[in-house]
Amino acid sequence: MRSYFSSFAGINIAGLSLREVIMQWWRGKCRSDSKPYYRALPSIIIWELWKRRNGIKYEGKGISIPRIIHNVSRNMYMLIKLRRPSMQCSGRWENIFQELEEYSTRVNIELVRWECPHKGWVKYNTDGDYRGNPRFSSYAFCLRDDKGGYYTCRGIKY
Repeated sequence: MRSYFSSFAGINIAGLSLREVIMQWWRGKCRSDSKPYYRALPSIIIWELWKRRNGIKYEGKGISIPRIIHNVSRNMYMLIKLRRPSMQCSGRWENIFQELEEYSTRVNIELVRWECPHKGWVKYNTDGDYRGNPRFSSYAFCLRDDKGGYYTCRGIKY
């Protein structure tokens, strides 16, 4: 079953230990924005196998391999839709990696110019950026007079 999932991603796992297979997925050749999906997949597969094992051991009923493949595909689809709601994804395992590689986020660029405040006034401008926990965040502020002169400016990254 491990080779079923890796074959569509172009990863050869023949004769590798579980640790080596996971490392192959973590080092998979893909776009950087697709890496989280490659890295999540081994955990999803192991979780489904663990559920199958416990079903057999404690309830006397197991989950079929096609059902495990379906569950893994469904969980990957839900992860993709959670992180990329606008992405059109078929949910079919055969297409997931190709769809991830072909997906591009639409970026809108708008030029913004600073405008002077009224004569005798000062203007306080702020900006910030948040890249998601635990990634970097930053903010900046600037206080300028009606001629564009700076009173104070500061930027902080954390």
